[in-house]
Amino acid sequence: MVQLRSIFLSIVEELPQKYEFIKKQLNADFLISYKPNTLNFKDWYSFLLNSELENEYQNKKVKAYFQIKGIKIFNSRTGKYEDFIMSFSEGILIGFYVENINLDIYDITKTDVSGLFEKHFENKDLEELKRILGDIPLNIADLLDVNDTFKIETPKDSFYVIKDLKDGNYLSVDTQGAVFGMIHDPYEVEKLFDNKEDFYEALNSGKFSISEYCDKKMS
Repeated sequence: MVQLRSIFLSIVEELPQKYEFIKKQLNADFLISYKPNTLNFKDWYSFLLNSELENEYQNKKVKAYFQIKGIKIFNSRTGKYEDFIMSFSEGILIGFYVENINLDIYDITKTDVSGLFEKHFENKDLEELKRILGDIPLNIADLLDVNDTFKIETPKDSFYVIKDLKDGNYLSVDTQGAVFGMIHDPYEVEKLFDNKEDFYEALNSGKFSISEYCDKKMS
């Protein structure tokens, strides 16, 4: 993490003043570690954050989810610049993209931000899901795919995807906040929790594991 923080700090030094808020988050108390993105997107990584400090850094006035793109860092081995992307949720640094996680190959004195831009994600389904779920603890949000949600309509209700289990299988919530498993083959809509609070508690306690549920249903 020390090396990663150094890379982030060197990049932030080159960014406009509006991004100074990132510096405050680059501390060992808040950014605990990182791991491959839960969606297994190649070269994307998610941060493990200290949820007790999230209110200190959260800014609900900014877009719910956006990325800072157009950053280039220099690979000393190849002699080429490579992409570096930062992801944010409500002002909190939640993840990043780097082409090689062997970070010691990058020369942090050579950073190019001349092509800097922000990419914002507008999603009406996301706004509705946010209304249903309210504030999600960051440690829970890291396990879900809330920012990639979409609506599934059935004759009985509308469901909003909160976790893509692959191959057309999902965890979702209905308009009342109950949590369901939606399995493609054979088709099944199974209520797992009556409300989001029970779902969060089960995840925190280990009584419910998304990966174990997925393995059970796919076996």
